[in-house]
Amino acid sequence: MAEPDDLLQHTGMTEAMDFIRNHLVREPVPSIPEISLRQAGPKTGLSHLYDNLYDDGPAPYWAFSWGGGLGLARYVLDHPDVVAGKAVLDLGTGSGLVAIAAAMAGAKSVLASDIDPYAIASARVNSDENQVTINTMTGNLLASDPPDVTSCWSAICFMRRHSLTV
Repeated sequence: MAEPDDLLQHTGMTEAMDFIRNHLVREPVPSIPEISLRQAGPKTGLSHLYDNLYDDGPAPYWAFSWGGGLGLARYVLDHPDVVAGKAVLDLGTGSGLVAIAAAMAGAKSVLASDIDPYAIASARVNSDENQVTINTMTGNLLASDPPDVTSCWSAICFMRRHSLTV
């Protein structure tokens, strides 16, 4: 079975984004009605995608709104001064929720990064549909020198191994 990066290179970013647009439901984010995301639901076909693409790989965290991201996004929108005019990194972007909130709150630039290429496809679709501009990068940014940013947000610290690395 192909690894996600290999499959995404084979099918391409366009196909991944098309899958997300055509199968995941766009709806307002709970407690953040100013942002809508494409998220998994009972009839989205995500389980089929997951079963066929991921061989003991990462779960499709990008298809759901998680508590950490919900809290960070709400905070950023309620306190835009924390990102306004700054270069922001959303490490482990998932759906792009926090990156989108930072762009809406006036960040100078936003880099959304994730190890899962489908998360990057999801972040691109969601940022386009929320009419904000973000840059994206697939890969493990923790394995090399970090990008030049003045503000870093991460909702990945719910797992001890990630917290220790960050």
